[in-house]
Amino acid sequence: MAEIVTFPTRAATDRGMERYLLGRECLALGLLDPFAGWVETLESWFAAHPRAHNKRNDALRSLLADTWLVFHMACDRASRLEMEPHHSLRWAQLQYFDLSDFELLVIVNDNLLDLRRGLQALCQQHPPQTRSDLSLHGLTQSIGRLNQQLNHFFDSDGCASRQPEWTS
Repeated sequence: MAEIVTFPTRAATDRGMERYLLGRECLALGLLDPFAGWVETLESWFAAHPRAHNKRNDALRSLLADTWLVFHMACDRASRLEMEPHHSLRWAQLQYFDLSDFELLVIVNDNLLDLRRGLQALCQQHPPQTRSDLSLHGLTQSIGRLNQQLNHFFDSDGCASRQPEWTS
């Protein structure tokens, strides 16, 4: 499993990204939470397209679930999020528990980019046959909107670079 070595520093202070969300930021991001609908849309699409099942495409489901978990942990200001045992186990496996809220949102943002690319490839492999088949395209657009909102959030905070350094 990859491990985060160093997160980028802010250009203005040259310190690490030890930055936590304010209460209003947690509330605003929590109100945006589209993940439940996204999971439902993706599951419905896969149910309607059984030929699309393969390891690479099924990995999109796992990435979406992990991203949802990281998003919730970033917005859980009081550490009161109650998790099912399998979520607690997954959270421990991800090894993100020492990261700040801001660092978690960087991971969410990067995962959203990967999800969007994966879904776009899936759309190309399985083009919509009917009007009701456009759900995957809508999901891709919705992920792009949250990605833009997070980018705006990062830009307004003055981060020069958000790419973490990884080791394997």
